[in-house]
Amino acid sequence: MSEIILPEKGKVIKKGAYKTGVLGDVRIADKTTKIGEEAFWCNGTITSVSIPACVEEIGSKAFAACENLAKVEIAEGTKLKAIPYSCFSATKIESMVIPEGIEEIEAQAFRKCAMLKSVQLPSSVKTIDRSAFADCPLLSPIVIDGKLLCFSAATAKTEIPSGVKTVGERVFFSNDAIEEVTVPEGVEEIEESAFYGSDNLRKVVLPSSLKKIGAQAFYDCKALADVNIPAGAEIADDAFTGCDALTKAVRDAIAGVASADGSKIVDEQFKGNAELTEFTVPQGVTEIGESAFEGCVNLVKVEIPEGVTGISFSAFRDCTSLKEIVIPASCTDIVTSQYLFHGCASLERVTFKGAVNGLPQHCFEGCASLETVIFEGGVSNDDFRGHVWNCWAFKGCKKLSPAIPEGVTEIFSNAFEDCDFTEIEIPASVKTVCSEAFLNCASLASVTYHEKTDVERGAFAGCPKKLKKNKVK
Repeated sequence: MSEIILPEKGKVIKKGAYKTGVLGDVRIADKTTKIGEEAFWCNGTITSVSIPACVEEIGSKAFAACENLAKVEIAEGTKLKAIPYSCFSATKIESMVIPEGIEEIEAQAFRKCAMLKSVQLPSSVKTIDRSAFADCPLLSPIVIDGKLLCFSAATAKTEIPSGVKTVGERVFFSNDAIEEVTVPEGVEEIEESAFYGSDNLRKVVLPSSLKKIGAQAFYDCKALADVNIPAGAEIADDAFTGCDALTKAVRDAIAGVASADGSKIVDEQFKGNAELTEFTVPQGVTEIGESAFEGCVNLVKVEIPEGVTGISFSAFRDCTSLKEIVIPASCTDIVTSQYLFHGCASLERVTFKGAVNGLPQHCFEGCASLETVIFEGGVSNDDFRGHVWNCWAFKGCKKLSPAIPEGVTEIFSNAFEDCDFTEIEIPASVKTVCSEAFLNCASLASVTYHEKTDVERGAFAGCPKKLKKNKVK
């Protein structure tokens, strides 16, 4: 069958123009500027196509599902900037040379090209969608300037080829085929989301050459239990977030190099780790991240050294075996750290060495064994918000004998809800006791507060009717 030149007239091939008809080898006419969407879609007779440099645009699915299309040539000097969505998907192409000038390969551009073995990419390519070469089982890994951009043929045991220096962003994103991955010596960086959500990934072997693991690189790899952490590697805070199966040894190794300068125990670092019983925060750490120890149900003892300045919300939430903790003088800004010790049912004693700036919402809620909170360094406040004990700060602390230090300026609603102490003295520094601050404190018999303190209506709702209220000057 001789070559057919299309279109026969005009400069544009319209949408769906050649879905039907017997074609064979097709050459796009030199005057053509655009090939429309689905122009040849599902045409089973086209076997090759030659696209001249004058074509400026190809529509999505232009050659998709052309089941006998085995050869595509795009002329050098092309005006095209992108291979569009699903352009050549489900064809019989075996090799593809993409010329200089093309900058983007869009989603599913070559998806399900079961015969595709090789792709030659130009230096002009800036973006390759993660699904551009999806389901191409014979395709060799695509590497440009040492960066792995595509690995369609991943199997249960995958070895990244030698010569790679960087594992690119989202290369193995949500890849359920891989179970073990070996990253060879020479690789220096694993970029953002490289293995994100690979549910069956259980083991990763990393090289000593690795210098950086990017944000969410292994995020939510729930089965990942075994990974070696190279010494000195810079690891993004959330690189291993959601990797619930990691062993204690691995978590400890990550903690040692968790941030670029080793200054932070990262968010969710030990979350749900039932093996952790004691922990000493390393010297040099200045911040404990969100939910860092949340749900460590067997954690009994934590030592926090001077130098730690920040503890984020839920850091020790539901550490049900934790009995005592000392917060160093260097850590005073906790007022926004909600749920800090929420649900620590065995917690009996807390000491703040420094002048903390307030108590956050739900700080000690559900700490049924809490007896004493010591403000050794007093409290601090500022002109804007004063020093606030926030909502539900001590809710359900049945054994608490509270001592409110001078300097506290406001007690918010529900701060002491469902507590069982019998008496309390509110210092003169407290300007406002909000509605329901002592809601359902069924054992409260006596409260003392300054005559100028604004005690809102309902502040003692649910308390005994014979509650004695002592106003002092």
